[in-house]
Amino acid sequence: MQLFDLDGTILDGNATLLLYYFCLKYNPKVIKYGPSTFAKLAKSGFNPAVFNDQPYPFRFIADTPGIHYTLDQFGEYLSDRIHPIFHERKKDEDIIATGSPEFALESLSKNLGVEIIGTKIDVDTGALNSPICIGDEKLKRVMEHINNEKIDTFYYDGDYDLPIENIAESTHILKKGKIIKSITH
Repeated sequence: MQLFDLDGTILDGNATLLLYYFCLKYNPKVIKYGPSTFAKLAKSGFNPAVFNDQPYPFRFIADTPGIHYTLDQFGEYLSDRIHPIFHERKKDEDIIATGSPEFALESLSKNLGVEIIGTKIDVDTGALNSPICIGDEKLKRVMEHINNEKIDTFYYDGDYDLPIENIAESTHILKKGKIIKSITH
């Protein structure tokens, strides 16, 4: 089984940030969440886990009326931003894991024909229903999903996923959809 990280690895961009811009298009008032959110993220060294202690880190989603009706469009938009390496290497049993909101990626999951594990949020409030799906949390969620089977190959961008790199048989670090380093364990 191969595991792919999404944001900045096989996706040109970050799905959460792209979702924010997408919501902004439908409700310009959500711009009010941008400055404080980006400031907190920058202060943390751009570590998304900083939001684990924030009561409603995805409030911009809850404040976007009809968000459920626009997610197919969002999935299409993301599909167009997937780097070719994913399509070239994808197998039926492969999985994508990401820190981005899982509910917003259902359409992308269908379009790509792959399961996506992400951060669970309450769409009505923007509250987290799980810790941000990165690092140890991502490893835990993936291992639960695959019943502790082995990960043959892991594709990621080198950020926050060292726990998975350490257990995968081989890893490929990608930048802009290109392999820049390969490691066999």
